[in-house]
Amino acid sequence: MKRKLTALISLVLLICFLAACSNPVAPDPSKKTTDGTKSGAGNETTQKDTGKADTKDISGFNDDGTYAKDLNVYDSFDYDITEDKVPDKIVLYTAAKKDQNGQWAFDDGQEWALVAVVGARSYALFDRRYVQNGSVSYQVFKSEGGAAHVLVTCREGSGIKVSDFVYAAKGNAFTETVVYSSGTINLVHNA
Repeated sequence: MKRKLTALISLVLLICFLAACSNPVAPDPSKKTTDGTKSGAGNETTQKDTGKADTKDISGFNDDGTYAKDLNVYDSFDYDITEDKVPDKIVLYTAAKKDQNGQWAFDDGQEWALVAVVGARSYALFDRRYVQNGSVSYQVFKSEGGAAHVLVTCREGSGIKVSDFVYAAKGNAFTETVVYSSGTINLVHNA
């Protein structure tokens, strides 16, 4: 089953790479948009009508430590996203807890959140929410053009969504491109 998951991740990375090659520079969030904006976790998101894949800009927020309150750090990764020689941090949170043996004890569902901390700003790459019968994961890679990507996968019983986030230093924002969305499904196996 790990081979199938590795093959799926490789396929998604290839799709993201091809998408990045066709548009290696993230859009400037200060440009006029065709859709409205919405707020989430202090982030402001702006929907872009590019005629291509579903994209939106994610601007940062100042986290006073309350965004992930009562969640546990599931994974953390330091990486210089901005290439300013100062490591930035990507943190995946979950409401799951570790048992007495140090193993994660997952329930039928729990809250998840994924935050990138770039300088003094935090960016919710996966807004804090409950995920039923599934999980959230991420991969970090650099495209051929040099852009840092964070690929976020949310798998749950009712659907799978994969989003590619690219940081645009010019606009101090991440641009999210949905590279795969299954729509409503009935997941019959998840390993």
